Amino acid sequence: MKLIFTADTHFDSAGSKNSDIFSAFEYFCEYAKSINAGAVLLGGDLFDTPYPSKEATAVLNGIFKKYADLTFVAICGNHDPYEKTAYYRSLPENVIYLKDSVKIGGVTVCTPETPCDKNSIILAHGTVDGGSEPIISSRLLESSNASLCLLGHIHQNAEMLLKNGVYAIYSGALIGRGFDECGQKGFYEIETDDFSFKFVPSKGKIYKEYFIDISDTVNLEMLLELLNSITPAQNEIARAVLTGKLSAPYDIDCAALLQNTSQFVKIKDKTMLDISYLENAGENTLEGKFIRLILQKLQTADDSSKQKLEDALKAGVFAMRKQND
Repeated sequence: MKLIFTADTHFDSAGSKNSDIFSAFEYFCEYAKSINAGAVLLGGDLFDTPYPSKEATAVLNGIFKKYADLTFVAICGNHDPYEKTAYYRSLPENVIYLKDSVKIGGVTVCTPETPCDKNSIILAHGTVDGGSEPIISSRLLESSNASLCLLGHIHQNAEMLLKNGVYAIYSGALIGRGFDECGQKGFYEIETDDFSFKFVPSKGKIYKEYFIDISDTVNLEMLLELLNSITPAQNEIARAVLTGKLSAPYDIDCAALLQNTSQFVKIKDKTMLDISYLENAGENTLEGKFIRLILQKLQTADDSSKQKLEDALKAGVFAMRKQND
């Protein structure tokens, strides 16, 4: 028997294109139908909120109805906890909420706390041994007799071999919702005869960052030429991240660059300091005093503050030198 598994669909996400998420979920269901899956396992955070809109629940119920021949087994997540999310208490007929265990063919799908045998799969939502809440103990997973652990919560697919030789798998999200979720997304197909599994890529757009070293550029014209030499794939939502050390400070206007390039939806300036910025640090000038002040602050700054200080130094030196031209 084959099963398929996904998690973290986060339907009704604020600021996201819910139509894209629903399209990805429908492709996922269509794939399940094409392989005659015995069940579809949903590993939590079906919704981004415990109070999803009527529109979102109506669309999701419509998909469940369209695939009425499929059996769905769902758990809640940290974004849609059971006690607050009324949707889980009035599910469509072909959707089962997993409270402890459920039999699918000859396989038992169970929670980490439920006693199970070798012909079982654990379905849970959380981070193994740390990271962000909720946390799942690796000892709890390893002490079970289950042959596979399927986990939601982490939005990038990952496969972790536990000490008992059993795999714990994060499906990741079906599609990325921003540049904090870059890379190919997808879901897992599982063969219950031997509990083997494979990752299946989703269809749809992929968020990707292009890190571009612009150290050799000296003006916006050179920078724009470098940007336009890069061609992202058609299915990519691309962001350019500018890196490197500039040989001379110049004003990097990301908004102006975006107006003159079509392949990127965002441009981020992460360039660093160059020694040439410091050539006047010893002079008793406004520029020298400014440089020394920022350098002093950089010595005690944490990582989160350093980029802001370096940006301020670049912008300040550029403004003062431009004024003196």
